[in-house]
Amino acid sequence: MDSRFKRQFFTIIEKFLGVVTMAGFLGMLLATGGQVLFRYALQISVPWTEELARILFIQTMFFGIAIAIRERPKELLYSSTFTGRHIVFFQFASKRVIRKAKERGLKVTCEVTPHHLFLCEDDIPALGFGRSEVRPRLASALDRAALWNNLDVIDCFASDHAPHTLEEKDSDTPPPGFPGLETALPLFLTAVSEGRLTLDDLVERMVTNPQRIFRLPQQDETWIDVDLEAQWEIKSENMYTRCGWTPFEGWKVRGRLRRVMLRGQEVLKNDQVVAPPGYGQNLRVRNRL
Repeated sequence: MDSRFKRQFFTIIEKFLGVVTMAGFLGMLLATGGQVLFRYALQISVPWTEELARILFIQTMFFGIAIAIRERPKELLYSSTFTGRHIVFFQFASKRVIRKAKERGLKVTCEVTPHHLFLCEDDIPALGFGRSEVRPRLASALDRAALWNNLDVIDCFASDHAPHTLEEKDSDTPPPGFPGLETALPLFLTAVSEGRLTLDDLVERMVTNPQRIFRLPQQDETWIDVDLEAQWEIKSENMYTRCGWTPFEGWKVRGRLRRVMLRGQEVLKNDQVVAPPGYGQNLRVRNRL
């Protein structure tokens, strides 16, 4: 197969998988089927088969998992009883399914975002239609309380940082998502000061568990210095994110990041980034899929 036809063929496959809409049980089948296809295709002695298999594997498995979680999380968990595969629920806003799965001994972990723990549908009028758009949607105050009351089944806190600009969020078709990278830690430190969390809870869900679940390598000489008593107000004008806004504008928080050491290099000091451009690294999972 010549390279031109090969590129066209791959492009068609990717576009097809990108526009196909399916839900529930079909999404679950795609999630499992992508793995089966990948393993089978690697056994075929056609030079370009492995490359195609990887495209199909990534597209079908993760697209299928995303749809299955959104539409039918119970069916996805049901498939785990047969495959024995570890399932990670991202941006999950309900605890019932997760608790039942863990009680049954299934290999399942989940993360929750700051905005689902600190915001709810009551905040939508103040935020506005476009700026309140997020997936999963902001739930009721009762659902938010249920998350706090069941932190024992939540493995990770994740910022779900989606820095859409104000121009995008205020448009007729606002994309879902909030900026959250810079506000996550002070929000959780405030919860610590209020007795809703312990520092050990916070470290476990923001460092220890993510490192274990995603098999991230240990980074030596890496630590942060936090002022637990510092009280300040969240203002978008003081943030580094280019999107220019935050759903937590004007919130009073307690606890501030003062210094960050990353692999022996000082990267933040007194609210100023001092690391040279390009110092960041892509932390790859040790055990490949």
